[in-house]
Amino acid sequence: MNLLDHFSRMARNNLWSNDRLYRAVLQFESGEFEAERTSFFPSIKATLNHILAVDHLYLDFLEEGGVGAAAHDHFVPFDEPQAL
Repeated sequence: MNLLDHFSRMARNNLWSNDRLYRAVLQFESGEFEAERTSFFPSIKATLNHILAVDHLYLDFLEEGGVGAAAHDHFVPFDEPQAL
């Protein structure tokens, strides 16, 4: 397998994983998305917003780093799971 195939597979896996994760979150009862949890991040909302912010940062790096670290600084967190 060449490097391009490897990264293509990784990207498809990321898409599949995120799709499953976001579909599961949409099934939450009211309040579960922002409920306090025992974890590195204080809630599932904070965890998913972090994942999305880092995805934006990585995409910028892959696109020649046009925005750089500021891509994270300009990220606006989502309040509702439907917005993710």
